[in-house]
Amino acid sequence: MQFDDALQILDLVESGVIMLDSKQRIVFWNRFVSDTSLIDFQNIENKPWLDVFPSLDNTRIQKAVDKAVNLNFPSILSYKLLKATFPLFKKSLATRPPYHIVQSVVIKPLMEGSKNKGCIIYINDVSAASKREEELNRQSVELDNTLQRYTQVKSQLEEIFDRTHNGIIVFDDSGKIIKVNSAASDFFNFKYANLVDKDIAELLPSLKERYYDSERQLYCYQSTDNHEFDQHILSPTEKYFSVSISQIGEDIDGHFFIFISDITERKQAEKKLLNANIELEEFAYRTSHDLRSPIVSSLGLIRIAKNSIDAGNNGKALECLGHIENSLSKLEILIQDILKLTEMENAEENEQRLDVQMTIKQVFESMCQLEGFDRVEKQLDINTVKHVIVKQSRFRMILENLISNAIKYHDPKVENAYINIRAKVDSEHVIIDVSDNGLGIPKEQQHKLFEMFNRFHPKIAFGSGLGLYLIKKSAHVLGGDVEYIQQTKGACFRLTIPQSTGDE
Repeated sequence: MQFDDALQILDLVESGVIMLDSKQRIVFWNRFVSDTSLIDFQNIENKPWLDVFPSLDNTRIQKAVDKAVNLNFPSILSYKLLKATFPLFKKSLATRPPYHIVQSVVIKPLMEGSKNKGCIIYINDVSAASKREEELNRQSVELDNTLQRYTQVKSQLEEIFDRTHNGIIVFDDSGKIIKVNSAASDFFNFKYANLVDKDIAELLPSLKERYYDSERQLYCYQSTDNHEFDQHILSPTEKYFSVSISQIGEDIDGHFFIFISDITERKQAEKKLLNANIELEEFAYRTSHDLRSPIVSSLGLIRIAKNSIDAGNNGKALECLGHIENSLSKLEILIQDILKLTEMENAEENEQRLDVQMTIKQVFESMCQLEGFDRVEKQLDINTVKHVIVKQSRFRMILENLISNAIKYHDPKVENAYINIRAKVDSEHVIIDVSDNGLGIPKEQQHKLFEMFNRFHPKIAFGSGLGLYLIKKSAHVLGGDVEYIQQTKGACFRLTIPQSTGDE
């Protein structure tokens, strides 16, 4: 094709085309530009383009022209980005006077080998509607190599398909999987090769219940059905998926497209929130009751004490004051444990390396004033675990509660009362057992050991009933758990936390 023939073709294009040389002088523009600018090309040929369009100086278009000529850098300028455009106007029966054309602009360098020969400016009219922008850009892109563009788009779509964080599965009407992306492979812990040709019902059993026609032995898609549902998967690990299904094409026997989102975290959060709400309701009810009881009791005792003083019975009044003091002491213990629970829920704490033996020693020293402390023998077998890396306050609180319980609820009828603390390390965990030969936990009450406000020996020592609940919550914060180990006499609690001892 001759150059003149190419220029004649450009004259027929329903878009503006302006060619500049390396000095940014106008060497050609097509009839579209002449008609819409009302400037004849012969009057401006070889003039600097900014002399013709001075309003575009220091604009995005001017900067894009500089990049194309000086840096060989192409630019695509959407009409949404352009505050200043070419002064091109069109007549319309609907608008008078002529309206200013809304433009998207494509600027590409003109190259001859490695030498820049200027640039070409494509001006697309996107005035009709923003929806036409894609089509108008397509017209501009058609000036390039169509085959190259097609290959590029196909490659991009394949990349999007494979890299999206949502799972995508394509299967035929027999249920055979045809194509999957990486996210789907990861969701189900399969390699790509092991998923292709697999039966879709093995991954998502509920699909067969919803879409499989047993008479035709095919999957069928009913347009009236609800095609979004949640799928709970138990193997190999518990997961929840949000599944959306559609059919590709209008053919009733066409392929099916499944879009899968992993909503495991959301479901777990919902479950956690539900449990938290249940706990909160119980907490509010039990707390209001346990806070009110000592207050009501104290008010009654105060009235009795007043009457006793009026009657000159000071002994009775002093007795009442003793009961009041006891009630308020219980109330203080309850409030302190409630504050501990609140602090535990809200506090943030960094992990640190702790000396296990030293920490246990400090806990024992802090409890030397407890009744029965001297009667209980302290047995330690923790030489295999010298250090742990944990959140100090949580770890210490667990030990304080377990050790104080063992002391407070020792069996006074046993002469050789003891508390035994053993620690060991397995391949993944640090395990600490705190056992005693005390009163233990009645078997019929063991199922509610770690619930709030449960007191198992209220006549022996007063407690808020929050201690074991706090232990359980703290163990979870440490990434571990605490459990009750049944034994013939006394109680044994096992704390298991991730192995992070800090020992070389």
